[in-house]
Amino acid sequence: QTLHDFKTAWLDLPLPQMPRFGLKDSVIFHSILPKFNPNSTHDNRINLKSDLKVSFNFDRSKLSIPWITVFDSKSRVTLKKLVVTFTYDEFEVIRVSYKTLYGNKLTKLDSSHPALRGFEMEYIWESVQEEDFGLGVIVMFSSAVIGFVTLFLLALSDESNSSDKW
Repeated sequence: QTLHDFKTAWLDLPLPQMPRFGLKDSVIFHSILPKFNPNSTHDNRINLKSDLKVSFNFDRSKLSIPWITVFDSKSRVTLKKLVVTFTYDEFEVIRVSYKTLYGNKLTKLDSSHPALRGFEMEYIWESVQEEDFGLGVIVMFSSAVIGFVTLFLLALSDESNSSDKW
């Protein structure tokens, strides 16, 4: 979804730009601008007095990236790179996080320049370390046995100390 004076409807990424499960990839993404002219499918020019932002949803809107500024009209910088990290377990994607890298301040502004709305997206996949349930049970059981033996020995030593005093 794009926000630039108006919001666009949610759109699917083109197939070549979509992340593929487990595959590191890098694509160039161009923000779709809301149409200001009702006779055109979209406008190519950016209103240089307004910020351009995008938001992403993944996995049927379960995971999202909130509004990210692609073009900041006040500081005149554009998003150069968006690194999206998907964290997954054995069965599904658990969370998505992101990092932004902005370019230098633009000295000459041309409202149709592709750098104002295009940026590189890098997809990174990280696997969550699986927990070993059996090892956890063994550690818990061992801790309980050690604790019981310690308490038992303390009770015995306390009993022998009290019998010596009489």
